[in-house]
This record gives sequence, structure tokens and C-alpha cells, in this order.
Amino acid sequence: MRLKACLLFLFTWYCVNVFSCVRYSDTYPWKPDGPGKDREDLACHIGCKYEVEESDCCRCWNCAIWAGTEVDLFVEFVTILGKGVVLSEETYNESSIYKIEHTHSDLTDLPSNICNWDSEPFIRDLYEDEFDNMQAFWPAVVELDFQYNRIRRLQDINCLTKLDAVNLQGNKLTYVSNHSFHNLIYLRTINFTNNQIQYIDPSTIGTPTLNLINVDFSHNIMTELDIMNVLSHFGYCVLDFSHNDISHLTNKPQQSLNVSKKYGPGFTSFRNNEIVEFPNFKVLFHLEKMSQLGKLIEFGFDFRENPLNCDCAFQPILSQAEHIFLVIMRNYMDIICQSPPDLEGISIRNVDLDRLLCQLPASAGCKKPECLCIDKPNDGRIYVDCSNSDLGEVPDVPYSEYSSHIYLNISDNRINTIRNVSYLSTIDVIDLSKNDIVEIPSEVANLLENASVIDISDNLRLKSLPREFQRRDICKTFMRNLVIRCDCNSTWIQTWVHSKPCNSSYVFFMCDVPDHGLMPALSFNADELNCFSTNYFLLATWIVGVLIVLMLLSVTAYYLRYEILILYLRIRKLKFNKVVPQYNYDVFISYNDNDDSVRMWVEKTLLYCLQREKYSIFLPNRDLVIGGDRNMEVNAAILNSRNALVVLSDSYTEQREDGMRPWTENEWKFSWNNFKTYVCKNIVLVNFDHASPSDIEYPPIRAYLRVGCTVCFKNNKRCIIQEIRTKLGPPFRLPELPDIGLHNKNTKPSLIELFVVPTIDNDIVRYQDEESDEELCKTDYITSRYRRNNNSNKRHAIKPVLTQPKCQYRQCYACQRSIEDHKQ
Repeated sequence: MRLKACLLFLFTWYCVNVFSCVRYSDTYPWKPDGPGKDREDLACHIGCKYEVEESDCCRCWNCAIWAGTEVDLFVEFVTILGKGVVLSEETYNESSIYKIEHTHSDLTDLPSNICNWDSEPFIRDLYEDEFDNMQAFWPAVVELDFQYNRIRRLQDINCLTKLDAVNLQGNKLTYVSNHSFHNLIYLRTINFTNNQIQYIDPSTIGTPTLNLINVDFSHNIMTELDIMNVLSHFGYCVLDFSHNDISHLTNKPQQSLNVSKKYGPGFTSFRNNEIVEFPNFKVLFHLEKMSQLGKLIEFGFDFRENPLNCDCAFQPILSQAEHIFLVIMRNYMDIICQSPPDLEGISIRNVDLDRLLCQLPASAGCKKPECLCIDKPNDGRIYVDCSNSDLGEVPDVPYSEYSSHIYLNISDNRINTIRNVSYLSTIDVIDLSKNDIVEIPSEVANLLENASVIDISDNLRLKSLPREFQRRDICKTFMRNLVIRCDCNSTWIQTWVHSKPCNSSYVFFMCDVPDHGLMPALSFNADELNCFSTNYFLLATWIVGVLIVLMLLSVTAYYLRYEILILYLRIRKLKFNKVVPQYNYDVFISYNDNDDSVRMWVEKTLLYCLQREKYSIFLPNRDLVIGGDRNMEVNAAILNSRNALVVLSDSYTEQREDGMRPWTENEWKFSWNNFKTYVCKNIVLVNFDHASPSDIEYPPIRAYLRVGCTVCFKNNKRCIIQEIRTKLGPPFRLPELPDIGLHNKNTKPSLIELFVVPTIDNDIVRYQDEESDEELCKTDYITSRYRRNNNSNKRHAIKPVLTQPKCQYRQCYACQRSIEDHKQ
């Protein structure tokens, strides 16, 4: 990639400090990119119009159209210590531009009234008018020239908003702050050469608020430089840091190279410094990969005449620059190696990358003096040689910024165990020969799966190989002079040694086969070990065990299939979050109406309490049409009921005396099928006679009792009705309408009258005492006595009897009922 046109004229510009448009035969107006882009006082050489990158060319070949027309302001000393103030022989003129020049003198500071930096009372009081008058000149000063004085510090000069150039060459400056001129967007040139500068702040030059073009910090005594002073988004012409004592570059703000932005172009000179190790730009710029350094291709860096050591640090940058050397040649690319001795005097363009090595010290993690550690980035390997060093364990290895794989030679030591160390997964080649290794653990073998070569030869105490070796290339796993036990646990060896043909020089290990003695590994035959019967027995035992477990699980699942189904349906109902459809009935009550005790409890207690809570109820012996198809009507009623309430008694599933199956069996089947089919349907089972699962023949009912989803009369809390209401859920209630009635039978009823339904039938009992009503629906051990009033067709309830005989509920109920009938 070609460098920009401005670099072609580098050395011409390098010799010129101040540029004048008079030197060009022809120019045209030009505005820079970035800060100061609104300037209208710059011109560019006409030759840049023919360049592809016109703006980059103008960045070096530009001048100020006012050059040579500046009005001089002079400086007068005010103390013998070298302080002065700026004076003017005439008043401020808005149409003029000014230059403050005082060279080859004894100034120790900038004039005190430049930005009024000096707060010393004596000077301000004595020259009060000069301090006040000078403020009008600040925005019109375009150049400061104080070269060859004795100025020791650079104050804040940001008040000079149109300042174009600063020349402090040959002074006594030791430090430059990044706040001294950071807001001067018009500033193009600064010259701080031949001072005593030791340090400049980060981002003093490369800040986004500046648009510097020529910067000269040469011939100072800086020992380090922050790399952020070199980068610029807007580019520059020349940055000169030559003839300093810079030994390394830093990035103290820890800023990263933004690979999505454009940098440069520009040329930076680091000639004649003390740089020994070439900068690691990948680390300096926090790059993910070295190829991202291509974002700086439009920059030129001159590292000539430094005592550069051509070692491993040079390899990453040279590997990226190899193809650039083929198409681009610049003088500053001809860097000469000063060390090591075998590369001294050779240009980096001619260095073989394999010769760029680093010998890693103990501080880098190399075990000294037992090991020799060499980093060879061109191979991507760290070569660690610890052979014949009397080591008792696997050593630690050094870290490298350039290489990620390890070549480890720890042969001819007394190592008996391979430690599970983290770097094993990065090993490319490992030589463990001539040690005392007893065993290679499986986890170590897994970590070594990336190793292309493993040598475990001459480990006489090693008698077994990890099974993980069967995934390795047999020809790159050297095992000379090993005697390995080949038994029924290592039958895989037979397949492994024949997996790939190796060259004739490869030496296999020996197999120690039970009952057959020693033989070459290639001759090992697992069929001779008679391992089949043992393996078959173990396999058969395992299969039989699995089958037995599966059979037991299958039998258990079949035996409990209804229980499992009920639990599944209950869980499915809990997760159901859709709108429940409207049904004609809240509950369908299924019971054996031939059982007097059950019928009395249902019709005189359960029915009353549910209807009192506004439940709409379908009672078969009350609501079925006489003479109709009972099965069809029951099925339709259950389909239109949200709940099926089953009162389970001893007679619920018994055969009738005429040999026919009871109606209740079909009612249960219809309810069960609806419960399975529709998510919003529910079955509430009331265990009236305390039946146990063994007493029930019908499997779904038996499963209900096992699962425990029932309302049992053993409830000691006396809240059976309340529990039934909880399991049924709240009733579906229509909005209550006023009881307007049908007063005129000859008149067509209104729409509202058609929907008025009596809430209680004539057959439903009414209680006179509200407290007795509440007590009846809360207490399930009571029986109600009824008597008919001679003067009315209505039934009235007497307060319930709360005495409870100590017997079963059925007996208590029958006994109490017989007493009541006798009294009536």
C-alpha cells in the first residue's frame, strides 16, 4: 500500500522550520480536516491537486497567506531574574495580526502578561496598564518566537486562540504539560528542540482538540514516550523525537487502537535514541491480533540508529511487513541490527525470521539454571530444555507474549509422576524418555491430546498405558524399551498398534501377555487371552440387571397407571389458565338413591347446603325425565356439568337384585371420561362409608382412593361440606335480576322475565332460623328433623340435634332417623 504524497517530500520539509506562501509559485485556498476546519487563512501547493489523497498532501505542503505581514510586539525585562512583559508601540488594530518575538536573550519565563499567568503582586501593580492592554492583543497573536533564551517552563497559553506557531528552541524546558496548549485549534507548528525536556504528558500532541502538523522534540533527554502522543485521527506531517534517550514506549492511559477509525497519515522519527527492544505494538495498543496494526499503515516510523536487538520481539512486526518490503521501499525501513552477534550489521529486510529468538530469563518463569528456555515466535513455540538436570518433577515453563506452544525436553531425569499442570494442554512436543515414570494418569493423557509427539521411551518402571492413547498417532508416540502388560483390560492395544503403518525405523514396545510371556506389540492377539467369557458374563449381567429394572418399572407403572393418570390430570388442571367455558350445571351428583341413608344425607343436607351457596345442581332422581333414555340424558347432563360429585358408598357399585349393573356405574364412567378429556372438568369423590382401596373393584375409583383425592367422613374437623365446596370451586353465578314476575298471563313476557329462574324449588326445605342454617352447613354430624305444618304446604325445620352417638356415621344416621320417624 502506497504511503501518502506528503511523505515523498519528507526531507524537504524536515529542513524547513517556517513556511511561506512566497516560496510557492502557485497556491490555492485550503482548509484542514478536524479542529480549525473553518480557517480561511491557509493555502496549499498547486501540485497537491494532482494527488490521489489531496488533503494528506496539503497537510505537509501548506502555508499561511498572512506570512510576513505580522506586526511585531516587543518584550521588556522587568526583573533581573529574567522576567518580562509584552509591550506595543501602537494600540490594538482589529485588522492586524501580531507576532511576539524575543530571541537569543535571557528570558527565564514567558512574558508575564501573556494570558496573565504571573500573579506576582509587584509586577502586576507596576505594569497594571500593560497587563490590561495586552488582553486585546491575545486573539490576534499568531506566533510566539522565544528561541534561545533560558525559559524553564511552559505556562498555559490557551488564551492565544489564533496562535499558529510556537518556537521555544534552545531553552531550558524540562517538562511539557498536556494542558499548556490543548485548546489551540489553530496551532500548526511547535518547535521544542534543544531543550532539557525529560517528560511530556500523554496526549499532549495527539489530543483530538489539536491539529498539529509539524512537531519537533528532538535533542532533548526524554527516556520514555507515551504512544498516545504519536497517534492522530487527523494526521500530521512530521513528529521528530530523534536524539533523545528514549528506551521504551508506554501507554499509561491504557487507550486502545480503535480499528473502526482512520488514523494518519504521518511520519515519526525515533532516530538516535536508546531503544534496544523493538516495541510490542500488539500490547501497547491492546490489539487482539497483530494484523490489526495495519490500521497504522499510513504512518511511517523511523527507528534507525538505535541499538536494536533483533530478537523475538521483532518477529511479529516483520512477519506482517514481509509482503510490504516487496512493493514499498523507504530509507527509514532499512533498520540495521546491532545484536545479537550473529545478526549484527544485517538489515531487518534480510533477516531470516527463524533467527529471531529470545532466551527467556528466570524472571520470565524459566527454571534456572536447570533449564534453557528459548522463545521462537516464527514456530510459535517456546523451547524448554531441562534434560539431564536431575529433576524430580515436571518443571514450570515460562510465559511468552509471542508463542503459545511448548516444546518440552525433560529426558534423562528421575521423574516418576507427571503432574497435572495447566500448560500440558499447550504442549506440542514432550520428551519424557529415560525417567522413572510409573504411571501416566488418564487426566494427564487427556491434557496431552494436543501434543503431536510424545516420547516415553526407556521408562523401565512403566507397565501400563492409559486407554486415552488409543486416539493418538501410534507413529508419533515413541515407546522404545518398554514392557507393557497386555491383558484383558488393554485389548485395545491390538487395534492401536495396527491402526497405521509406521516407517521401518520405528521401534514398538514389548507386550507382557499373561500365560504367553513377552512378545512384540505387533504380535499381540487379544483372542489368546480368553477374555470373551469374562466380558460376556459382565455384559450379560449388566443387560439382565437393566432388563429387570425396566420390567419392575413397567409393572409398577402398569399397576399404578390410573394413579399416575390422575396425578397427571390434576397437574394439568393446575397449569390450565384459559377462560373456563360456561356450563349449565356447577355439579352433577352421582349416588345410589336406593340407599336410604345416603339419599337422606344428599337430599336433606348436601343438596340444601350447596343450593344455599347458589350452586346449580343436577340430581338424577329429581331432574331426569321419566320414561326417557337414562344413559343419554345422564351423559348429556355430565357433559354440561363442571363438576361430578360422586358419593361413594358400599352399595355404589353393587349389582342390583335383578342381576343388572347399577346405574351409578354408567354415571361414573361418563364422569371419568369427561374428566380425562376436558381440562376444566373435575371429579369430587366423597367416601361415605370409609371404603378402602381393597374394597373397590373398579380400578379408577380404587386409584382415586389411593391417591387421596377424596373427601372422607373420617374428617375430625367437622368441615366436610366446606371441603366439598373447596374442591368444587366457587359456583358460576348469573347477575341477580329483580323479581318482577309474570302478572298478566295473557301478556307476552318480556326478555328479562324469560330469564328469571326460581332459586329454590318447592321441594327444597327452608329454615326459619338463619343461625341453624349456618350451623347445618358447617356441621356434618347432625341430622335434621322435619315436620309439615298443618296450615301450609311448606316444610319447616326444627333446630338440629347436635348429639352424636359413639358409632359409625351410617349407624348414627339410621338410628337417629328411625327415632324421628317414630316421633312423627
